[in-house]
Amino acid sequence: MPQKPQYLKNAPHEVKKADRFYRSKYWQNRRAWYLRHHPACAKCGQAATAVDHVDGNRENNLLDNYQSLCHRCHSRKTYQHDGAFGRIKNPKQKETDEMSGENNGVSITPSDTATFNPPLRSIYCGGTGDIAAVMNGGQAVTFKAVPTGTRLEYFFQAVKATGTTATNLVGLY
Repeated sequence: MPQKPQYLKNAPHEVKKADRFYRSKYWQNRRAWYLRHHPACAKCGQAATAVDHVDGNRENNLLDNYQSLCHRCHSRKTYQHDGAFGRIKNPKQKETDEMSGENNGVSITPSDTATFNPPLRSIYCGGTGDIAAVMNGGQAVTFKAVPTGTRLEYFFQAVKATGTTATNLVGLY
């Protein structure tokens, strides 16, 4: 008969329940699909290795509640927001994030000189066209023929006027 891993033997019920969920076939398939479609870390732009529930609720499996993260950013987010590593979950974290503007949006006017500080987590395209952007690592890229209603989930430092034909752009922090 299989033995429980040592770290679960004296763990609280919630940890055991979370472990079962993240090992389930449902989650493994959903995670693999999401990483194929969102291969870059939403925080730093590196190769993503984890799919994170933005609101920390593993029962909220809407795609808008997912973000791809690299191991480093996922560990940091888990530590700061979810009370991991024996820390007590911080109930005021969501309120703090909202006050700091982390979950806010901003209307984007493309500019060849302006940059976003802090960088944007995603860009919503309200009108079809090209988006010339600068990624977090400084790479200049152009997203061609971005359809209306698309949300580009990367980490952006700027949206350039030269080469951008899309309209009604909204940046999300």
